[in-house]
This record gives sequence, structure tokens and C-alpha cells, in this order.
Amino acid sequence: MRDQQNDDYDVIVLGTGLTECILSGLLSIEGKKVLHVDRNDYYGGSTASLHLSQLYSKFKGIPAPESFGKDREFNVDLIPKFAMASGEFVNILYHTDVTRYLEFRQVEGSFVYRDGTISKVPSSTTEALGSPLLSIAEKARAKSFFEFVQNYDFSNPSTQQGLDLNEVTMRSVYKHFSLEAGAQDFIGHALALHFDDSYLDKPAKDTYERICLYVNSLARYGKSPYIYPVHGLGELPQGFARLSAIHGGTYMLAQPVDEVLYDSNGKFSGIRSGSETATAKLVIGDPSYFPTKVRKTGQKVLRAICLLNHPIPNTNNADSVQIVIPQNQVGRSSDIYIACISSAHSVAASGHYVAIVSTVVSDTVTDAESEVDAGVKLLGTVTEKFVHVDDLYEPIADGASDGVFVSKSYDATSHFESTTEDVKDIYKRVTGVELKVEGKVKRIEDEEEPQHHGAEDGRMEQFTFIIILLAIFAFGAALNGCVLIAVFLDHKNIVKSRVDFITTILVSVTFTWSLGRTVIEALLAYGALSPTDKGIAGFSNIAVVSTFWLNMLLAFERWNQIRGNRYSIMGYGFFYFCMGGFLCVIAGIFITATGSDGIRPMSQPERSIWIFATIASYVLSLAIMCVLYTWTYIRSSKELLNHPNLVAYFAQQRAETIDEAQLRTVRLNIERQILMKCMTLSSSLAFSYLPFFVYVITSLLAGGEFDQSTVLFYVSAIISAADVLITPCVVIYVQKEVRDAMWFWK
Repeated sequence: MRDQQNDDYDVIVLGTGLTECILSGLLSIEGKKVLHVDRNDYYGGSTASLHLSQLYSKFKGIPAPESFGKDREFNVDLIPKFAMASGEFVNILYHTDVTRYLEFRQVEGSFVYRDGTISKVPSSTTEALGSPLLSIAEKARAKSFFEFVQNYDFSNPSTQQGLDLNEVTMRSVYKHFSLEAGAQDFIGHALALHFDDSYLDKPAKDTYERICLYVNSLARYGKSPYIYPVHGLGELPQGFARLSAIHGGTYMLAQPVDEVLYDSNGKFSGIRSGSETATAKLVIGDPSYFPTKVRKTGQKVLRAICLLNHPIPNTNNADSVQIVIPQNQVGRSSDIYIACISSAHSVAASGHYVAIVSTVVSDTVTDAESEVDAGVKLLGTVTEKFVHVDDLYEPIADGASDGVFVSKSYDATSHFESTTEDVKDIYKRVTGVELKVEGKVKRIEDEEEPQHHGAEDGRMEQFTFIIILLAIFAFGAALNGCVLIAVFLDHKNIVKSRVDFITTILVSVTFTWSLGRTVIEALLAYGALSPTDKGIAGFSNIAVVSTFWLNMLLAFERWNQIRGNRYSIMGYGFFYFCMGGFLCVIAGIFITATGSDGIRPMSQPERSIWIFATIASYVLSLAIMCVLYTWTYIRSSKELLNHPNLVAYFAQQRAETIDEAQLRTVRLNIERQILMKCMTLSSSLAFSYLPFFVYVITSLLAGGEFDQSTVLFYVSAIISAADVLITPCVVIYVQKEVRDAMWFWK
């Protein structure tokens, strides 16, 4: 086994499926010496994500057509599952800090099939009131049921309405609230996500917990309770594999296992590959490595992978959805699930969608593919379809006697909670203690390996970038603070009009932005924050919008002032109206801003709308400011030309008479100063933000992905940050009163 021959390990893990990789990472964190082996040359095993060429080779044995686009733009899951945003699987991701290796996006919608129609599962009270899933009478009864669930306390009998959920069945709970079959289907299958009706005669506690999980996950990000990793589920095993590697785990891909070795007592002792061996006291593996130690459950999972060139009809053109088809709606013994993702999650080329229809079928079914016909029909035109049927296996023994711990097959459920339960069960049997996922494990930096030198360079570049931003924002905070102190000390001479008042607010916003970002960049440099932590993007978005808004209002006021306050009939009412609108925009941005927490970035439609709105606002704002300052200059020039006291004024200043040529020279000098100030005021924002928008447009032309490690990104971000220096400098240049009030200027 290469240089691992005859090495002794604490645990050997066979297969790089998700269950095995999670356990490998967890055990490595605990200090176990782990050897992880896979016969395949890729991570993931049965939970891998395949490129298009691999998909065609595996299922059809032919090359992939070129009409689909680039091969590596496709990352098609063999087993479709979403993560519940508040589920135990996400807790494990957080606990192990694997999220630093992954990026998640929210699934845009959760739908359910009822009475021949696809309907969205309500994600708000407004949607619930307008939903066609339940009649008015059913909605009233369902409301009582959900209030019961919300208020239920296992330790307080007064909240239980005589229903002990540890004992009473779910069928009895439905009967208590007079919920009809349609409401039962909705609650049991669309919310609790049971895949058949066997739950009806089991204690209601499990369904109660499932409903709470759904609601809590939905409340976390809105729209739907599901999140999904960018580039497909195959990224998950790789993330945990990397976690294991940095804690000392050894990985070997494309390594066949010729024999599993046992000692004279029948206990596991090691594995053999060719003439080489590795030994350990324990082994964890998927069922394919231990065919004699597993049994069939009597069920199979059928999965139909369908490639589409359009979103699923009747889903509001969502780029990612889950559709639940309850068993009673199509006369089956179990539900059908449809998971659809697209280029928004980087699993397909632009304009293509991957929809996977899955269900449980019995061993006795002869035409298995027909079992998902009801789901495939909802997809519309299918460009290509790949069907596979997998037997479900479970271990015969618990591993205590022979040291062999076998994972279960991945079931047909639409999320990872059952996989998490298997992980926790195996972990307890291997270690003897319950798996606790409270807080984060202590981070260990990645080992310096040859293939990761680029990543190390990238981290150094990012640190340098953070230090540069820290210096800019710190200097900006100091400079803006000096301007505000000057205004405070001599506010009677400086703040004499609405122009001065708006200028003061603008400097205050810039000061707040620079001071806040100074703290953020310091925390980033120290390592106490991650660039994707929630709040950083929202804070910067609000500051930038505030800057643009106030600059536009300032341009209008300067133009209005040179017109002799022609629009003063609206007086401060107009000003307060503008400020009220500005606050509404700020509130809107704060509410709708991306989470930026590494789990819920914006979906593709949201991102596209945001990009378009940002670019349009930028161009429109600059255009309006340029027009206003051009009018200001033209009006100033006319006023200067017709000024009746100009000759007398300069004659008095110079104590001498001046001729027409000298007056023309004076007038031109004043015009040049006015022109320079107007050009400075209208071009400062263009200079600051033009590189950023060049970066955005370049990224869009390159396919819509934003690579935050390019030189263009670094340059654009640094120049954009320089606005916290440019704004106070412009104010000092334009307003002589501010210069006079600044102690260091004197």
C-alpha cells in the first residue's frame, strides 16, 4: 500500500461516501490515526457528483454530446439531497468548521403536488392565506393545529390539550383537530417530510419534531428551509476529507481493497491491497466493502436523473426547487421527490437544469421506471434521462464483536437528517460516547502540502489586501473625524444652509463607514472574523447607498442654491421627503441584503436583479449629478458675467481701477475655480466606483461567477475604499470655512 505498508492505525475507513467522510473527519479531530481508502479515483462514492462525460460513460457508455456545453460545468449528483438549514447536519458542518471549505446557496422554493397542481408550500402568513393547498375551513383548523405545535411544552400539561405526544399517535392528533386527508397530506408529507403514511400510527413526537425542524429552517433564511452546496453534493465528502487530512488523516484514492483481514477470534485486524497491508483495530465502511455483513432491507430506491433546458413548469421559473408528491395523490405506497438545481448552484451550464426524481420501490416491482412517471411528467420536456435503481442495505450486526462498523445505504428522503442519525449512531458505537456538536472545534491551519501552495499564496494575498484596507479605512476615519470636529467647533460659520447640512451628514456617514470598516478589517486581520461573516456586506451596502444618495441630494441643493432657491416653496418639506425616501431605501437594503454567512448567499435571480439595479443606479446617479453640476456651472458663469458690482468689488480690493482686460482675466480665473469644483464634485464617485463596476461587468461576461482573488477585484475594492478619503478631501477643497476651522490647516 505504497509507503503505508504495515502501518498501524486506530481506524481504517473504506469508501469516501458522505457518512464515511464525516466519521473520518470527526475521529481525526478526536486525535485518532485514520487511514481512508477508496477504490475509486474520486471522492464521494455513491454520493459523488459527476461531470457530464462521467455521467454518460457510467449510464450509457457513450461520450457526452457537445450541445450541453462545457463538460466540467456539470456536477450531477448521484443521490439528490438538500440540507435543512436548522438541521443536525448543518450543526455538524458548523461544529467541524467545514463551512470554510464550502459555499452554500438557498434552494429557492419548496412545492407540493395536490389535486393535479403544483403549489408552493407557504413561507409566510401572507402566502398561507392565499395558498390553494387548503380550503378556508381547513385553514382555520390547520391554524389551530399549528398554534398547538408552537405552544406545546412537554413539561407543561396545560399546553398539551390532553395529548401526550410521547404516547398518542399522529392519527389521533389529526382527529383531535378534525384535519381532513388533504391537510394531513400537507402536514405529514410537505412539512414533516415523511415518505409514506406509516407515521400515522406511531407516536406523534417524531412528527412534531420534524415540523419544528421545517419551520425553524424556513425561519432561518425565508423562501424555503433548504440549502445546497455550490458545485454539488460531491463537495461535502471532499470538505470532510480535507478536515481529516489537516488533523493527520491519510487518504488514498484509486486503491483497491483485495482482502479484509481478521484475526483468529474473527475480529478485524487490517486490509490488504496487493502485497501490502495496513492494520487497525476498527474499520468503518460502506456496504459495498462488506457484502457478507449487510442485508437488504426489502426496498430499492429508484432515481431518474433528468437534464432540462428550462425550469420546471408552474414553479415561478425558480432556479432550484423541491417538489413533494404525496403517495395518496398518485396512488402509491410512498412519496415521490423531485429535486431540481441549475447553474445558480454551479451544477449545470447556463440555461440547463438538473432534475432528479426519486422514490422507494418494492423488490417485487417489475417495471421500476414507471414508478416515477408521475414525477417525470411534471418536468415538461426532458432532454436526457438516466435511471438507476439501488438496493437499500443495512448492517446485520452492531460491530461490537468484530470491530466492523458498516453504514446504511442512503435512503429516499430528501434531506440529510437520516444520514446524520446514521453518523451519530456509528460514532457512539465506535467511541462509546454520544456525538456532541456544540460550538466549533479548534481550528488547525492546513498543512503545507505541495498541491496547496496556491491556496497558501492566496491566503497571503488576502491578508495583505486586508492590511491595505485597514490602513485606508483607519486614515479615512481620522480625516473624516477631523472634518467633523472642525464643523462642531465652528458650526455657526460652516453650517449656514441645507447644502452645508447635507455635506455634514455625508461626512458623518463616511466617518461611520470608515470607522466601522476599520474595526471589521482589524478583526479580519486578527482572524476573529471571516470575509463571509454575516453583516459585513450589508454594512458596506448601506454605506455606499447612503453616499450616493447624499451626493445626489447635495448636487440638487447646489443647483437649487445657484438658481436662487427657486424651489424653496417646498422648503424643508422637500428635504425631509428626500431623507424619508432615503431611509426607506436603507431599510429595504438592510432587510433584503444577502446573508453573507457562507450558507445563504443570494440565489441567481436575486443576484441578477441586484447586479442590474446596482449598475443602473450607479450610471443614473452619476448622470444626474453630472447634469446638475453642469447646470450649476452654466448658471454660475451667466451670473458672473452679469454681476453688476464685480468691477467695483475688485477695484475696492485692489485700491485701483481695472480695465476690461483685467476684469476678463479675473472673471476667467473665477470661472476656472467654479469649473474645477463642479468637475471635482461630479467625478469623485466615478473615480471611486468605476473599477468596481468594470469588475462586475467583466465577471458577468465571464459567466457570472465573482472570483474574489483576481487583481481586478483587489484593485477595484481598494479604490472603492478610497472614497472614505476622497469625500473629506473634496469637502475641504470646496469649503473654505472648513479649511479655516481645521487646526492643522492653520
